[in-house]
Amino acid sequence: MERHDFFYITANSAAEAEKIAKALVEESLAARVSIMGESKSFCHAHGKAEAKTEVAMCGQTARPNVDDIIARVKELSSTTHPCVIFFPIHNGNSEFLEWVYESTV
Repeated sequence: MERHDFFYITANSAAEAEKIAKALVEESLAARVSIMGESKSFCHAHGKAEAKTEVAMCGQTARPNVDDIIARVKELSSTTHPCVIFFPIHNGNSEFLEWVYESTV
């Protein structure tokens, strides 16, 4: 059974991304968060395709933190329905994955 997850989160600005990333790490919900920078996204909104600028983040956490991360991002995000998705980590550097787990549980 996997114990770790990789996550992808978006924010409306670099400042908001930094606020979210810092909170997740300081609260030991994530072992690390990488802010990947500003990107242009297209999404379906208000009955049409709309372009928007957002800042993407990714990171690693222990599986038990998933619900808490979702809740915390919802608290900190200025978006009504923030993008917060998780992918199970099946394989990787075992020392790194152990550090992720020990840092967040």
